[in-house]
Amino acid sequence: QFPGLVRTGNGKPTEIEIWSLPLDRAGEFLSTCVRPPLCLGTLELEDGTAVMGFLCESWASEGMEDVTSAGGWRNACS
Repeated sequence: QFPGLVRTGNGKPTEIEIWSLPLDRAGEFLSTCVRPPLCLGTLELEDGTAVMGFLCESWASEGMEDVTSAGGWRNACS
C-alpha cells in the first residue's frame, strides 16, 4: 500500500511534486491512470496558490496510519 493525501484541515505542510500535463492528453491520462481511491482535488500551496492534484478518497484512509509527520509521500514510502 502507498500513502494517500487526504484533506483534513490540519494545516500541516506536506511535500508534493508539481508536474505539467498537456490539456489535450488529460482525458486519456485520467481515464487510464486514475483509479479509486485516487482522485483529483484542489491542493493549496504554501504561497496560497491552488493547484489540481491527486488526493485519496477519505474512505480509503479509515484505519490507516497517519504519515503526515513524514513530510511527504516519498519519505513515507522509505
